[in-house]
Amino acid sequence: MAGLHRKGTGIYVVQFYDPDRQPQRKRVSTSVRDLRSAERLRRRWEVAYAEGRYDPWTQPAPEPGASDHRPRPRRAA
Repeated sequence: MAGLHRKGTGIYVVQFYDPDRQPQRKRVSTSVRDLRSAERLRRRWEVAYAEGRYDPWTQPAPEPGASDHRPRPRRAA
């Protein structure tokens, strides 16, 4: 459903595809250069798109860790 591509600047972009939309391909910048972080964002955005919470053609990219972020449990000291 969505692919991950690296621009010439080293920043990763997520490309969504829908043959019924114009343009058919929509690229959204992750603003990160780390592949692991970019892949994590791609998965989150892909799930949000599939659930109807995010439309890359009409909405800005969700902030990393905004509404779907769950705080990590604290470790006992």
